[in-house]
Amino acid sequence: MAETNQTTSNTTSKTTTKTPDPMEIWSAILDSTISTDAYAQAMGKYLEGYLTLQEALRQGGSKVTENSPFPSREDLTRLAAQVVALESKIDLIDDRLAEVAQGLNELIELVRRPEIVERLAQASNQTE
Repeated sequence: MAETNQTTSNTTSKTTTKTPDPMEIWSAILDSTISTDAYAQAMGKYLEGYLTLQEALRQGGSKVTENSPFPSREDLTRLAAQVVALESKIDLIDDRLAEVAQGLNELIELVRRPEIVERLAQASNQTE
């Protein structure tokens, strides 16, 4: 019976092992890599190269647009500002014409009044 008890005690004592979390491992690797001076220097060189390339592309693009028959962004911006200014002037002229038309309509209504028509007829008869 001693053997049976011994076997039972061996089967009931289970050892549990924790499976490592891949995200924790990846996080630890990234933290240790990113925090090094070599990584910072490499990223600095990468960013410098990227900015140099970006500036070269911008300048090259400017040279291409200068030599092309198409308008540049600056040309279109300047043209848009001129169109807006022209629209403002047209709106002012339109407002002034509306005021003049209103004044003419008031003058026509005034001239059509019977007493004005009568005075104009008398003045016309006196000049004859």
